[in-house]
Amino acid sequence: MFKTAGLIARLDMKEALTLASNLAEYLENRGLTVHFEYELAEKIGKTAKGIKLEEMKPDFLITIGGDGTILRACLSLPKPEPPILPVNMGVRGFLAEVTPENAKEAVDKILEGKFRLKKYSKLASFIGKERLPDALNEVFVSADTPVKLFHAKVWKNHALVAECRADGLMVATQVGST
Repeated sequence: MFKTAGLIARLDMKEALTLASNLAEYLENRGLTVHFEYELAEKIGKTAKGIKLEEMKPDFLITIGGDGTILRACLSLPKPEPPILPVNMGVRGFLAEVTPENAKEAVDKILEGKFRLKKYSKLASFIGKERLPDALNEVFVSADTPVKLFHAKVWKNHALVAECRADGLMVATQVGST
């Protein structure tokens, strides 16, 4: 079912780098090809296996860090995005339920097909006709200066749901603001 796995990690956390290296070895021993985000590959001495996140197309992706690492992956991965297994190295980890201690067990379940995918909607946002990167959690727009107002329209499935003049506006998905 799965032949390739991608790995990205929080680069400023030694424990995340160590876990990334250990999981890579574990995945390779299970017969998978592992693609490392380029910066991670440099940090753990796997430069030859590094690839830009924007070019990575694994069968599934493991993020090692926190919600910020997941959001970074979702912002940069090419479409269609692969399923993501988030390993929480942070404090809260609203989006990451897997702990470092059970990461290998979670990988085993994925490889055995014993998992359930959660699908989340993303927000598409535009300034005029310019499309911005899709957002998994929220989009926040503010005026150039605090006392200025701008005109905003919020659409859902091509139907206008809100229109206002404001100095700031936040729209969130079901994931919410992390």
